[in-house]
Amino acid sequence: MWIKLKALSSILSHLLIGIALVDANPRCYDTGNFTLNSTYGKNRDLILASLLPNVSANGGFFTASIGQNSNKIYALGMCRGDSTPNGCYTCLNASIQDLIASCPNRKEALSWGGDPPCLARYANRPFFGILELQPTDAGYNTADITSNLTQFDTIWESLMDRVVSKASSGSSTKYATGEADFTAFQTIHALMQCTPDLSHKDCDSCLRQSVSNYESCCRGKQGGYVQKPNCWFRWDLYPFYTTSTPSLSPPSLSPAPPSPYIKGYNTGDITSNLTQFDTIWESLMDRVVSKASSGSSTKYATREADFTEFQTIFALMQCTPDLSHKDCDSCLRQSVSNYESCCRGKQGGYVQKPNCWFRWDLYPFYTTSTPSLSPPSLSPAPPSPYIKGM
Repeated sequence: MWIKLKALSSILSHLLIGIALVDANPRCYDTGNFTLNSTYGKNRDLILASLLPNVSANGGFFTASIGQNSNKIYALGMCRGDSTPNGCYTCLNASIQDLIASCPNRKEALSWGGDPPCLARYANRPFFGILELQPTDAGYNTADITSNLTQFDTIWESLMDRVVSKASSGSSTKYATGEADFTAFQTIHALMQCTPDLSHKDCDSCLRQSVSNYESCCRGKQGGYVQKPNCWFRWDLYPFYTTSTPSLSPPSLSPAPPSPYIKGYNTGDITSNLTQFDTIWESLMDRVVSKASSGSSTKYATREADFTEFQTIFALMQCTPDLSHKDCDSCLRQSVSNYESCCRGKQGGYVQKPNCWFRWDLYPFYTTSTPSLSPPSLSPAPPSPYIKGM
């Protein structure tokens, strides 16, 4: 589960205000209003619409201005460095629509949203290339680092420093990722990005301030993110981004043939104690199959099993409720067998059939409240498995 913090003041006071995953997060500035259907309003709609085809066509970042004098408006759009063109367009479209709905007559507003996230922003003043550290959006994973926290902090801080330096020194994208091993089985993953119009110095400052904000609120947690008008950063204990050269391609589970079933897996490998892991994993799968297939109305079940002191395996299974107990059991066991045939030794995966699905991962990707007949999300997070955005 991920907790979202609304603003920097919330970060510092540890105020928990809600849980979300990938929906947009608009911020309406109190710098003035305009009349709907006015020249400024029409310019606002025109310039936001112009972001959609131009951001992905220009490498994931685009700025524009339109109008004269008091009706002049500036706009900026950015997608995360590993988003696909289609994913970038989809994210921006949703964020812009939410921005217009949430801030219908504000002269200035911005929105972070999606997974991978994107940024849409407009104002009646020039802001390109200007460092702004507020407003701030942030969140963290509620799970804690339960052992060797001092050693973890040392490795984490070194990784953050390296990724800040790599991202801020970028020429065109100002986007960087990095990894650091904490144990033989546990890797820290980090991603940072600035709007490319920032100078090296301002990008460095924005990212370091973001890291500092996170440390002030959330030290000892198993993941988190901070988003500002000019930069964002996220880290986690699982790979949530692609590691190829940034080409606007989103993180995804590896695809497989669409018939007779769909399957996918996390590209990360189990790197130690695989035999012990398999024993625990197989026992967990058996328990979840039995629990799901014996359900009366939903035929839905989740379960967890500890592999190490701070490594837990999470599993979710569900059948269409019209199946008999026997057929549901058969569908799920065949799905588990299909997964083992292709993907043993990976750090997560899923199989979907016409009558059932199952997914497992090394992080919590479902809620533990009463099931609501919703399928497992394959995004991590903030997500994504993330509270909001990244």
